[in-house]
Amino acid sequence: MENTNKLLPRLAIKRRLEQIIADEWQLELVDYFKTTVDPSPQVWIIQIDETYSPVSSVQNKKLDSTCSITVVVFSETNETEVHEIISKLMDLAPKDFPDFRINSITPQMSSTNYQSDASDGHVLAAVTLDLKYFYERK
Repeated sequence: MENTNKLLPRLAIKRRLEQIIADEWQLELVDYFKTTVDPSPQVWIIQIDETYSPVSSVQNKKLDSTCSITVVVFSETNETEVHEIISKLMDLAPKDFPDFRINSITPQMSSTNYQSDASDGHVLAAVTLDLKYFYERK
């Protein structure tokens, strides 16, 4: 993907992922820490990292890039739906990002955490996805 403005690819990828989650899947997307957990699942993109390495020659402006995105899904009671959403995230493919030239999307890890505190009990699952693409510097 060519950098045609000052926007880093990770932000454009995050915005597309938010569109998939909120608009296409009709899920509640949160972007801040909440003090309470709802019964219906909520989705939060908590971390995005990009790594770069040069492609072949020194004169080449392309970088082999990997964008790692960690997404958490949490619910007070709906363990099954939380894991179904994680599964949908793991099934994302480059075709789901049509404005980008993504070579591959690979799940790197997934986890589940149970909070058993009576006043704050909930299930939280996470997945980290690696999106690989070429980034072209100006």
